[in-house]
Amino acid sequence: MSSIIKRRKTANYTQINNMPIQEDIMDLGAIGLLVYIMSLPESWELHKSQLHNHFTRRKVDSSWKVLVEKRYIIGFYCHVNGKKRYYYNVSDIPFTQDDYEQFILDVKDELESEENTVYNIEKIKDSPLDIPELLSIVQNEQ
Repeated sequence: MSSIIKRRKTANYTQINNMPIQEDIMDLGAIGLLVYIMSLPESWELHKSQLHNHFTRRKVDSSWKVLVEKRYIIGFYCHVNGKKRYYYNVSDIPFTQDDYEQFILDVKDELESEENTVYNIEKIKDSPLDIPELLSIVQNEQ
C-alpha cells in the first residue's frame, strides 16, 4: 500500500497553489522552476542569469518559456538611463492583462520617481500579454 506522508510545517516550507502543480502545467521542469522561484524570499530580485548558474541555461529557458506562455511569469524590458534592464514578476496563479499593465506602470513610476529616464518598453519573449497602448503612445512622444 502506498501513501503520502504529510508533515506538520512550522518553518522553512513553501506554500503554493495546487492548480499549477496538479492541473495547469504539464511540464515537470516548469513545475520545478515555479516551485523553486516561489520558495525564494519576496525581496529576492529575479535574474535569469542566477537561475542559469544554479541550474542550466537550456533547462531554465525551456521551463521559463512554459511559465511565460501560461502567464505565471510576466515581464518586460526597457532602457533605463540608456541601459537595457529586465523586470519580472512570478506568481502561483496566472497573471491577467490588467495585472501585467499594473506591473509595468508600477515599475515605470518607481523608476521615474528616482529620476530615471525610462523608454523603449517591450514585452519579454513568448509573452501572450501586450504592452499597454498608453505606454506605447508615451514612448513615441519622447
